[in-house]
Amino acid sequence: MRSGDSAQLAEAAEAYREIIRLGLENPGGEALSVGSIKRYVQPRYDRLALPYEALFAKPEDQTHAWTVADTPTTSFEAEPGSPLPGWGAFVSGDDCGAELSDAQAATGERSLRLWSDVRDPDSPRMTALQHDWIIASALSEKRPVEAGDAIVVTAQVKIPRDFERTKRGATLGIVGYDADGKSPRGWTPGTIETRLMEQTDGWRQVIVARTVDAQIVQIAVRLSIAGLGECAIDDVTLMHGRKP
Repeated sequence: MRSGDSAQLAEAAEAYREIIRLGLENPGGEALSVGSIKRYVQPRYDRLALPYEALFAKPEDQTHAWTVADTPTTSFEAEPGSPLPGWGAFVSGDDCGAELSDAQAATGERSLRLWSDVRDPDSPRMTALQHDWIIASALSEKRPVEAGDAIVVTAQVKIPRDFERTKRGATLGIVGYDADGKSPRGWTPGTIETRLMEQTDGWRQVIVARTVDAQIVQIAVRLSIAGLGECAIDDVTLMHGRKP
């Protein structure tokens, strides 16, 4: 796509707004994969064959599209057992875990492995299993945002077998925080997430999107699982768009 083609860029912006609309209308619903996003925004998206980054391109007149405020990507290449820059709050236990693994990767040599094998009725995580709450997770560092910003998070996910005892499975989510550091209604963990419960054929890219309202000053990305099973997650990209 030529950088000076403002007509295509305007269509890119419209396709991007459609993605954000889907994110708003589909919190906690079916995982929105790259394929499903393309189907939903037919024919614009497929005809333009746009990468996600192009949806933020700024036309010459600066009136149509969004600009990229930041696009950090995590490929989980730190050594297993070492801290991962930009991430913290790895929640795990004896019968579950969130850990770096060199067993498989979408790119590079490592990925984040999330797993749960809660079987003991006395396990402190049995209540979470019974209520379909999150069992293992990793939370990114908080990032500042402004009202009206658009957040789109994509990730590569691989699930070796269907999750059991859950309607959530592997989740990719956005958590929002107000000036007091609290998550207000509509931005609490689990409210804005895509869910993937079934075995994947190799790596699958999923997406979650949300626009920021006036009460939110920071956001974080949460990778997590519920139920019994495991998944690998790699190449987490946070696209932070801001209107010109």
